[in-house]
Amino acid sequence: MKIEVHLYAMLRESIGSSCWLEFTQPRITCEDVVVAFKEKFPMFVHSPLRVAINHSFANSTDLIANEGDHIALIPPVSGG
Repeated sequence: MKIEVHLYAMLRESIGSSCWLEFTQPRITCEDVVVAFKEKFPMFVHSPLRVAINHSFANSTDLIANEGDHIALIPPVSGG
């Protein structure tokens, strides 16, 4: 299974890319995505990150992503 993780806002600006990593293991959870990202980019270890799957925020850290899903990491945002 191949999954790309798309980055938005300050994550994209800090990393310098809108796409980050491809997972190849047969099963990937939202928690796996966040943990792997924070291991690779420890500057975000204390940042609360949200995961969206197919343009909807994931409600569970155990939600499993499937091949072909649009996975996004989204940092905290504010605005009106």
